Amino acid sequence: MEEIEIMILGDGRESVICAQSAKKKYPEKSVTILVSDYQCFINKISSLFFFFIEKDKDGDFLLFLENQKINVIVDDAIDRRGHKLHLKSGRIILFEKLILAQGCKCPNLPIEGLNKDGIYFLKTNFDHLFEIKQKALDADKVVIYGGSYMGVKLADELLSKNKNVILIEKSAWLLPETIDSTLGKEVMVLLVAQGCKIILNKRIKRVIGDRRINAIELSSSEIINCDILLVSSKSKPNIDFAQTLGLVCDCDKGILVDEYCRTSERDIYAVGECAAHFEFFRGDLADAILSSTYVLEGSMVGSNLYSVIYNRNNLLENLYSLNSVF
Repeated sequence: MEEIEIMILGDGRESVICAQSAKKKYPEKSVTILVSDYQCFINKISSLFFFFIEKDKDGDFLLFLENQKINVIVDDAIDRRGHKLHLKSGRIILFEKLILAQGCKCPNLPIEGLNKDGIYFLKTNFDHLFEIKQKALDADKVVIYGGSYMGVKLADELLSKNKNVILIEKSAWLLPETIDSTLGKEVMVLLVAQGCKIILNKRIKRVIGDRRINAIELSSSEIINCDILLVSSKSKPNIDFAQTLGLVCDCDKGILVDEYCRTSERDIYAVGECAAHFEFFRGDLADAILSSTYVLEGSMVGSNLYSVIYNRNNLLENLYSLNSVF
């Protein structure tokens, strides 16, 4: 059994900022980030941080970031008993503090045949989006399901390359979670002027094809031929492991935390897209939070693990007056 004082689960920038903040505040503590995909982790942080990484004698990695050494283990957490974290490889980690920064996941859409080749879920990752764009440019007829920002932006990019694009949105206008119907319809006019076919108030019922997609059927029973389907659906907080831990969660909003990002269990924290966030003006859990807020929360959690220093009300002021992680 290995002893690691601060364990962070997640491969996004929040996990790195948490680690960096914790290492600055508690330099005597060992800090480790657990990631399931090494290359995905490197891709996500390479455009945000200047770092060096090398392999240690045990096969794990050492991340050197601003003269700080942070351990990186490539594995999956499958269970926890007390303060013992059980990994898929069989390793057991004894931790003092556990931080969940596991982001979000694609929702389970009620669409038959969604596992066929030629279907891609859009994610907020530059390398992923660039790869998907290249695949779409090689296709003759592209269907984008979801009129969110990513769906609309990708449609605009493909239309500028003279691609045949059909955009399907289940709501009555585009960008329904971001802007009102008047502006949403203005966006639609701009896309239609570029040659985009837009279908509103419809859902995809099933995907048609053997191993690879060649058409889709809408809820209206209309059949649309296509070579590729790009799904831009609202992601859901990844609370799978949090539920395994027995933490209190909201299935749609995420892991419930207090103003210091502490979960329902002592010594376990949650930050970023996997955590639920309270919206002051609505007096309820928020549907969306700015990406910059996740970054600030990551810094707050790392600094508050063993003594409460910051909360959300004074975080900004203190971060810029002290030697912060930015």
